[in-house]
Amino acid sequence: MKKEGKWILFFLYLLLFSSPVGGEELPFSLEAVTYPSSLLPQETATLSFLVTNLTPEEKNFQEEVELPSGWLLLFPVGSFILPGGEKEVRLVSFQVPLSTPAGDYEIIYRVREEKEVTTLEEKVKVSILPVLEIAIFPVRYPAYVVGGESYEITFSLQNKSNVPLNLTLEGEAADGYPLSVDKTTFSLSPGESTVVQVQVETEAKINRSLKHWVKLKAKATSPQGETIEKESRSWVDIIPKVSGETDLYHRLPATLKIERGGKGGWGVEFSGEGTLEEGGKDKVAFSFITPYFREGSSSGQYAYDLSYENESTGVYLGDRSFYLSPLTRYHTYGRGIEIHLLEEKEFSFQGFYLQRSDGEKVGALSLIYSQEEEEGLALHYLSSGGGDMVSLEGKGNLGEVEVEAEVAQGIPEGEAWRLKFSGEGEKWEGGGSFLSATADFPGSVYDMVQRSLWLSFSPEDKLKVWGRYFEQEENLSRDTRRSSAPARETQEVGLTYKMGGELSISHLLWERKDLLFPPDYSSQEDLIRLSYGDSWDDCRTRLYYEWGKKEDYLKGEEQAVANWGLSLSYSRDDWDAEAFYSQGVGRFTEVGEVPRSSWGINAQYQVSEEVGAELFFRQSEREGYDPYRYLSLGVSYALPNGNMLELSGRQTFSESFKDGSTDLFLTYSIPLGIAVSKKKNIGTVQGRVYEELHPQEGIEGVILRANGIPAVTDEEGKFIFPSLVVGDYYLEVDRATLGIGRIPTVKTPLLFSIQEGEKKEIDIGVVEAASIRGRVAFFGPQEEGLLQKEEAPLVEKGGWGGVTVVAKSDDETYFAVADREGYFQFPELLPKNWNLYIADALPPHYYLEEKTISLTLEPGEKRELPLWRVLPEKREVILLEEETLF
Repeated sequence: MKKEGKWILFFLYLLLFSSPVGGEELPFSLEAVTYPSSLLPQETATLSFLVTNLTPEEKNFQEEVELPSGWLLLFPVGSFILPGGEKEVRLVSFQVPLSTPAGDYEIIYRVREEKEVTTLEEKVKVSILPVLEIAIFPVRYPAYVVGGESYEITFSLQNKSNVPLNLTLEGEAADGYPLSVDKTTFSLSPGESTVVQVQVETEAKINRSLKHWVKLKAKATSPQGETIEKESRSWVDIIPKVSGETDLYHRLPATLKIERGGKGGWGVEFSGEGTLEEGGKDKVAFSFITPYFREGSSSGQYAYDLSYENESTGVYLGDRSFYLSPLTRYHTYGRGIEIHLLEEKEFSFQGFYLQRSDGEKVGALSLIYSQEEEEGLALHYLSSGGGDMVSLEGKGNLGEVEVEAEVAQGIPEGEAWRLKFSGEGEKWEGGGSFLSATADFPGSVYDMVQRSLWLSFSPEDKLKVWGRYFEQEENLSRDTRRSSAPARETQEVGLTYKMGGELSISHLLWERKDLLFPPDYSSQEDLIRLSYGDSWDDCRTRLYYEWGKKEDYLKGEEQAVANWGLSLSYSRDDWDAEAFYSQGVGRFTEVGEVPRSSWGINAQYQVSEEVGAELFFRQSEREGYDPYRYLSLGVSYALPNGNMLELSGRQTFSESFKDGSTDLFLTYSIPLGIAVSKKKNIGTVQGRVYEELHPQEGIEGVILRANGIPAVTDEEGKFIFPSLVVGDYYLEVDRATLGIGRIPTVKTPLLFSIQEGEKKEIDIGVVEAASIRGRVAFFGPQEEGLLQKEEAPLVEKGGWGGVTVVAKSDDETYFAVADREGYFQFPELLPKNWNLYIADALPPHYYLEEKTISLTLEPGEKRELPLWRVLPEKREVILLEEETLF
């Protein structure tokens, strides 16, 4: 057994460490060390291979790489020498082409030992991942197009993916202009590209230049169902045939609304507001509202409101709220008239007379003195069914403190007074108010006293300490004919700390009691309130939690209180949304009340320029009561003509969402412009562009601009700027629209002025431009030397390069600089008389053969001038005999 074991070990040794039977030992080994398992198209990769010389002798190796078709080898491979027993890592770098389809590919690396002719190879598999990418951009489009004409845009699309794509195209034009796309569905192979033509129709009735865009949106789908979307825009200037406002009247903006209710009935509202003249200071406003008409009946009554204001006068007539002062009549609604006089003076007068819906008639007068907006005095008188009164009201500043006060006297009895003040310093702000009115005072407030104070202090930027106090008592006379004598008091002190948002903690004490005997109520709430508010980007949030107790002194009962709430809001250009949730017992409710929870959402969304939507929802629940739910939805659509269509609905739900009360309303609004005056600060410019040699022939399609405002000639060559604001203008003609080699017969830009109400006529002829070409050259004697033959001929010595040549007519001057050989040209000149001369000084001892060249050009003439020669002056040479000194 021992001998058998030895033979088995020897046999295993031969298997492991000997070459195969009949084979030969390899002189070297090859092994792939590092390589990527997957790549993206256009990605660069490097593979490493380990070559080991298994012999003690130095070996010469030759390497080669076999890549998939089209793949780029970044560095060439070659030969290398490896000493005996040494190892070397060889690198292979390549780039995957952009259009390589997704799939598995094989890379082969071979190494050959030259002496023993042994070749080894390693095969590496690499997966090319699928990539979805498309390119879309406009390649050809006009710079501008005249309103009413169609134009074409060429877009280029390229499949930059490595998989085939199915594409769907969708076009859209600004202002809803109609367009057509020549192909909307097609396929592209990897790397394939195509062009798409988009035809756009424009509006002929525009009166101002438009920067118009066309959008082409492409949706691409791969064979695996993956999709990508991309879009591109092209911009074109659309030029109107007639620019500016064609309406010569100043109009008052107004709106007519017609509303139809879902349960039958309809109503009308007509309103407007504006000035009587363009840029004027006379302002008017009006509204007229009908009752809601139903079959055989109507609800409500007719209401109207008219007003007129200028710098010194205001007249207000109709159904509105009339205001005098806080003590007399703060707001009184009724139908009447109000007049303000001399409002721009130190002294002014105001007054109104009205009748309320209950039949009471009220009249008031005020005399006001004021030099500064923050300071002034006012004397008021008011007469009503409840009695007459007079008051003196004033406001002003005492240092840094703003003060407002009023005292009032009833006729024949009763009095009241109030005081309000506020101020602020570097680290504090505060204020307060006091009010008192007797029981027989006939004004807005009576038989009451009110006091309030508030103060905040900031010892540092992030910290604020604050407090508020409010107290009010009514029915001071304890009149038993009134149901109660309410008194309430509020105290609150707190801290606010800024830590990104604002964190506040405060102590609140509310007290409410009836001062009549026997009292109906007497309670107090004592709470701690913690709140935090913050905002970031377009969002804002507010969170509060308050806890404490509520006591009923009459019943001798007490209740623990815990209220909390959260609100979130989001606002940006097209979105405005807010949501809230709150839970707790109501303020000044009886002890033992079951907590109520409520939540809601309010959102407005501008879906597009034409479509808007809004949502309003509220829900409130309390144990033992039916839940209350209210929903309001609305959608508005702006029609192309400016009219507005609005659909809204309101639903008040009962206990379930199935039952309840529903109201639907459909409103149609029509914007109107009521002509109230003729515009005064504008003028009109019109004219004609025609063939100068054939004046009866107008030229169509010529673009003109007055200070950038465009106009286009019609088929008769006529153009018009119907409403240019008074001032100076430069009229330019777009030469490209005249045709090649054609120019206007007047010098442009042409300066003109517009006066108020002026109608100016400007006609412009067009001709074929003429041109001049010539050459300036120096001449000198044929023979050189000190002494020349008297009649030696003059020959050209070279062109006068860089010289400035001037072409001048009676009203135009042009310059040209000669090239190095002396050639110059004026490519576009009007056909008329011209004088040419040289502006530069001549070299010493030279003169021009012709100082000025005068010529008359004909339309379209291309004049070649004879050589303009610069000649040497003739000079005498005097030989002086040298004097001999010795």
